[in-house]
Amino acid sequence: MSLEPTLGDARLRSPLGIEEPPADGVRPRWPSVGELAEAEPLLPLPVVSYPATVEAEAQVDHRATVAFRGNRYSVVPGMQGATVGLRHRLGTNALEIYSRLANLHLAAAAEALRGLLDQAKAERWSPTALLERLFVLEVAASAARRRATLARFACLPAPWRISDFDFEAQPSVDRKLVLEPPGGGKLRHQPGSAAHGD
Repeated sequence: MSLEPTLGDARLRSPLGIEEPPADGVRPRWPSVGELAEAEPLLPLPVVSYPATVEAEAQVDHRATVAFRGNRYSVVPGMQGATVGLRHRLGTNALEIYSRLANLHLAAAAEALRGLLDQAKAERWSPTALLERLFVLEVAASAARRRATLARFACLPAPWRISDFDFEAQPSVDRKLVLEPPGGGKLRHQPGSAAHGD
């Protein structure tokens, strides 16, 4: 009959397997910190640095540039005086400059802003026209997101069509009533005349 050891019966062991001193009082030599460190398996250092990101805010000056860590970065014309967000991932050479439209959850407008600013400058749009274009894009994107959300909440198994219906599994359903046009195909329409029977 074997008994499972309890917490009180557990004996302390070092990482190198050296037990506690025996009952005769002769104490074994415990390993040093260096020996323990050499015996402990350590994982190798990661190839890339930890993906930490530094975020900051900066104001666009009259030259359409922003300052970040001793350097200046250009932005699209027409943003002088605006406050933009800066995002730099440590270990990379890239600096992301984004507008505060993203913080307002206007993702579509923020993504299209750079291109629309260039187009507005080339075609001499008024500020109202530029805002109207941005709002149209954002409203369309919002409607698309809403449709996708409703479709996801509906939990539909697939976008089924009438042609996908399994009539063999439902013999009570009349195939002709479902697939054929009204009138069973006996009505036709001729240009310049009303539909009539054969």
